[in-house]
Amino acid sequence: MYQESIQKVSDSAASRLHRMEHAPGAFLVLSAMAGLFIGFATVLTFTLGGLFQTAGSTFGPLVMGLSFASGLSLVIFAGSELFTGNLFIMSTGYLLRKVSLRGCAKLLVLCYLGNLLGSLLLGWLFVGTGLAQGATGDFFIKAATIKSSLPASDLIFRGVLCNVLVCASVWTNFHMKSESGKLIMIFWCLFAFITPGFEHCIANMGTHAVALMIQGSGGALSLWGAAYNIFFSTVGNIIGGCVFMGMAYSYVALQERAQDSPVKAEANIAPAASEQELSGAAHHAFYRP
Repeated sequence: MYQESIQKVSDSAASRLHRMEHAPGAFLVLSAMAGLFIGFATVLTFTLGGLFQTAGSTFGPLVMGLSFASGLSLVIFAGSELFTGNLFIMSTGYLLRKVSLRGCAKLLVLCYLGNLLGSLLLGWLFVGTGLAQGATGDFFIKAATIKSSLPASDLIFRGVLCNVLVCASVWTNFHMKSESGKLIMIFWCLFAFITPGFEHCIANMGTHAVALMIQGSGGALSLWGAAYNIFFSTVGNIIGGCVFMGMAYSYVALQERAQDSPVKAEANIAPAASEQELSGAAHHAFYRP
């Protein structure tokens, strides 16, 4: 059931590593584009959150959850490299022996840096528009302040749950045949992670970038607080993507492969001929005119 899809994932890991090794500049650009796309979704989500918060509505988290899927949809369909999704892909490729551990590490580090560059660029551009003010700006600062003050254990667990859902959307995209089906799964998975308030390290990069740029001098936010939040959410994202998704589905696929191998081997073995058949064949061959 899973072997064909998991094979696609491991092949994708090998393809990504080959592209990164032969064109690291292009891979970095694609990674920056992913950071940019996730940044767009963050801006949309927080703009809506600010509006609903100002109106005193409790529907803000619901609407924010409905809107964030735009980011991952762009990542997958426009073509770019997102660190959190690549955690699942590359760990699967490593466990199925398609890529080396060193290759995985190099790719993920470069992807992470590219996502950071894209997030910073989006934050700078958005602040430059003058739209990061009023309710929207207040929402960014409030969100960044809360994220920076959470206990490390909270950030890790929220990061785990977040990336289980992000990687589930990536995994189902290897299953699904239709484009509409893929979009639906992206929507549901991201709706399930944004509405409760789980932690996505790349989205957090964009959040802190905007908040730090607009808070002005004397603000409560700091680079240390941003780094603290991003680091521990990254740890959780790594565990969720590599352990809960990559290891889990690789194990299932390997077990299926192990069960199928004896069956295929038995199917390839011809039934043994009886002693009478062998004797008759030898007699016929010897006395053949």
